[in-house]
Amino acid sequence: MHAGARHELDAPSRFAAAGVDCRSVPRHPDCAGAGSGRRGPGEGRRDCHGGDVAGRAGDENRYGGSAARRVGRRGGCAPEVRHVERRGVRVYGRLAPEGARRRAHGLLSDGEEVVAAEGGHAGQSVLRNLDAHVRRVQVRLAFTKHTLDNGLDVLLHQDRGCPIVAVNLWYHVGSKNEQPGHTGFAHLFEHLMFEGSQHYDRGYFQPLQGAGATLNGSTNADRTNYWEVVPANALELALWMESDRMGYLLPALTDAKFSNQRDVVLNERRQNYENRPYGLAPMALLAALYPPDHPYHWTTIGEIADLNTVRLDEVQAFFRRYYHPANASIALAGDIDLDDALGLVRTYFEDIDAGDRVVPVVAAAALSGDIRIFFEDRVELPRLYVAWLTPAMFADGDADLDLGTDLLANGKTSRLYRRLVFEERIATDVSAAQNSREIAGYAQITATAAPGHTLGEIEQVILEEVTRLAAGGPSDDEIERGRVQAEAQFMYRLQTVGGFGGKSDQLNAYNVFLGDPEYFERDLARYHDVTSQSLQETVAHYLDPAHRVTLSIVPRGRATLAAPDSSPTDVS
Repeated sequence: MHAGARHELDAPSRFAAAGVDCRSVPRHPDCAGAGSGRRGPGEGRRDCHGGDVAGRAGDENRYGGSAARRVGRRGGCAPEVRHVERRGVRVYGRLAPEGARRRAHGLLSDGEEVVAAEGGHAGQSVLRNLDAHVRRVQVRLAFTKHTLDNGLDVLLHQDRGCPIVAVNLWYHVGSKNEQPGHTGFAHLFEHLMFEGSQHYDRGYFQPLQGAGATLNGSTNADRTNYWEVVPANALELALWMESDRMGYLLPALTDAKFSNQRDVVLNERRQNYENRPYGLAPMALLAALYPPDHPYHWTTIGEIADLNTVRLDEVQAFFRRYYHPANASIALAGDIDLDDALGLVRTYFEDIDAGDRVVPVVAAAALSGDIRIFFEDRVELPRLYVAWLTPAMFADGDADLDLGTDLLANGKTSRLYRRLVFEERIATDVSAAQNSREIAGYAQITATAAPGHTLGEIEQVILEEVTRLAAGGPSDDEIERGRVQAEAQFMYRLQTVGGFGGKSDQLNAYNVFLGDPEYFERDLARYHDVTSQSLQETVAHYLDPAHRVTLSIVPRGRATLAAPDSSPTDVS
């Protein structure tokens, strides 16, 4: 059925007649097609409730959870509502190790086929040979790229390992495409896209789940993605459903659906930010790091006032501007015939109107000094956040800061963990991340004070260790350990074809942000090329104690526990 000649139908019945048997889904222990929900640069240290534990702003997904974060950080959390930013970002997929999660924001997101030098399973090879130099591993992913006449990029990767197919669709729109006073639109639309479209106006989940699919979506500052992992014989159903909401969503978007999903988003905001201990930290940090007119000044979840006053016609205009083929990329990975798969994409997407070209967002930011702020919250222990403006994802210095923040405060062997938690025992936890985004990044160190100790003590140790790294650089062992960890996390993400951080997701990440889906090997090479000198110089340049944001969150009624010289900030 051609996209230009659709008619209303019962999609499940139609595809059942075409041979899609919902009960015929093959089950195999090695078919981890959905990526186990792992996410990754911008996505890193996050918990399951809409923000990373370190307080970074994260991606929001359909179920209220943060989706892919940074290139290397992925978590095994169930879908949460974190459509806020993804926290970090680097590779769209998360890995269990803290250091890894951070790279998921887009840098190392989706996977690729990895072949170790000696052959065999790449991830296992890395783990068996941690003492081997990372350059021995080669990253290879066979794929084809096609661009339809309406501008839709189509990426195809064949993997016959399991009879499943990942469908991954990216729209190059996120909260940075919004305007002050009109925030939260991208995340709101992520929800509305699951409410049904013109030719199947009964929700999005039932037909696909009935065919054995898993599916989800997420929104961050820079992009929105939707994915399904389906049995190979249900690929056509998934493509029909995706194309119908791309081309025919607005005729089915009623006032009732709009009001209902706006209320859902407002509830997510209350649950994951306002009523969550330390949950408002991302909003305070971003507002202090970026000026009010900068597109990273607000979180993806949106401002309450904007969500309460937004009109249906405003979100409809937002959809027309950004959710069309010329601003999208679709990747299929798995048990497909390349020619047949391309034919199906053409059938269902090619007659959708291209839409107008989207002008890239460009913005600059600078910190004039040490901005010191605090607010009171329903928390038991004071927490300190120190943040700096840093390069965008894939820019010079991004990989250095990713490894640098890891060796500073991720894992029990990191410098700050040893001093703050193990030796001096003045903090209960500490973490750090380079949060990479498309047009700018920010590095962050977070620590919670131990009972009887102050944020001033913690701040002093943090600045001492940052200054020591900027002056003396890392040891050779620290550099090598960081490289091996980055590579292991990178390979781990490539073990699945779909979901957050799988091969299809990573193909789209490289294609959307770089225009080059073949960037896998060069991405990993950025971490191989980090040296002690380059890391030292990058830390010295960007993690300048004189140009930072220092945020304290203290128990209510205990303003005196904030770091010295801090001023109250409004987070209402």
